[in-house]
Amino acid sequence: MDELIKAIFTAPFQVLLFISGMLLLVLAIVGNFKDIIKIDKVGRFLSASIGTLLLILSLSQNALPEGSATQEPEPVERKEPLSSSQSIPTFSSSQKVYEKIEEGRAQLTSEKFELARSVFREAQYLDDQHPLPYFYIGLTYDREGEIDEADRFYQSAEERYLALAKQERTEQLQIRDYDALVEMCHVVNKDRKYESSLNLSSMALDIPSVPKGKRYAAYACKGTSLFWLDRSESDRKESEHAFNEALLIKDSHLIHYNLGSLYASRFRDYLNAENAYKASLSLSNEFIPALRDLGFTYILSRNPEDARNIFKEISKNHSVEKEAREGLRLADTLEVFPQVPLGQLLSSISSLNAFGNFTVHDFEQDLILKDPHDHDHGHEHDHDH
Repeated sequence: MDELIKAIFTAPFQVLLFISGMLLLVLAIVGNFKDIIKIDKVGRFLSASIGTLLLILSLSQNALPEGSATQEPEPVERKEPLSSSQSIPTFSSSQKVYEKIEEGRAQLTSEKFELARSVFREAQYLDDQHPLPYFYIGLTYDREGEIDEADRFYQSAEERYLALAKQERTEQLQIRDYDALVEMCHVVNKDRKYESSLNLSSMALDIPSVPKGKRYAAYACKGTSLFWLDRSESDRKESEHAFNEALLIKDSHLIHYNLGSLYASRFRDYLNAENAYKASLSLSNEFIPALRDLGFTYILSRNPEDARNIFKEISKNHSVEKEAREGLRLADTLEVFPQVPLGQLLSSISSLNAFGNFTVHDFEQDLILKDPHDHDHGHEHDHDH
């Protein structure tokens, strides 16, 4: 008896409606039950009417399509990266997901972030394992300044993309996925998660449908990831190769600068560093980081005269006053003591955050992803390494 009572109270609502309706119909037909229940004609009519109504309600509740509730529940976010023991996403390349993404992107152009987010959530419900909706939901939070929430969704997108890479299913991805992978590469690079950045940029380059003209940003990001990882000579050579591949596609002053920093700080190849910085300045002659680091390259190659000329030129720029003063001091020191040990020069320069690397975004192809608060092309990632 206890089990029966428990089953009744835990039954779904539409089941209870159905049972109640059936009991009322039986009562309307039978009328009297062993002199315990006696119902007149009016009662039987009401019992039949109410029972029929309850049956109709129960059947209509049961017929509701899945997901037709007025308010859909918040999706449960995976907070830990996928492991080999966990289920791998069953990624579906449904075109409907990408169509929804385009709808949401249209709202981003008008900075209607909440409305865009609701559309991206619709894409998420279409395929909960597709990484792209998570990226764009994160982007809406990013634009609103809710960085922690943005990072949570970026992480979910990253986990799903990397799970696809393990399954070797990159060929299912499209150009919008490439854009997302490149932007996430920059995000994790700023967080100094260089191996994740390397994986994301490598995955972007593996998408077969991306035209060659768009690939320079992924190559540049791969080069920057390897620049900061710097685990071995192999990383340095791969970084050099990635930057050169990017330059074959787009002659960018930022990529020339990054390559110059690689030559100066990793290979200690000051002649190639000088050439790379000059190439950067030929495309943007007022690019202060390239001028500054060309001056320090002259110091390291023991050319105090040219170094002094550069540091005098940039000394009027308030953003590099400290670097200009130190550069002039080192130039004067080299004039008096030409054989100053290289290690001593490097020690003085390293404290100034010279020889950094810039993030190279793909803004020319996708203006929607451009953050108005960002540098026109990215963010200089300077720190001791």
